[in-house]
Amino acid sequence: MFEREEIEISQMKCMKEFRESAEEFFRPCTSPNDAIRSRCRKCKKKIRETPIAILKNTIKKKEDNLSRVNPF
Repeated sequence: MFEREEIEISQMKCMKEFRESAEEFFRPCTSPNDAIRSRCRKCKKKIRETPIAILKNTIKKKEDNLSRVNPF
């Protein structure tokens, strides 16, 4: 899909609880930039990262948080 396209995005609180798959995330948009902008209009801290990396990082953070709650 858009895995190799590097885009400038905002990494803010609105992405932390992201639970959709990449397909659902990009479906209504014409480009990764549009997808990110539609989700993060209020964000100000800019980074460069691929959309797929955001999804992976979000899933990893969620798993890390779950493992802290239940160590078994």
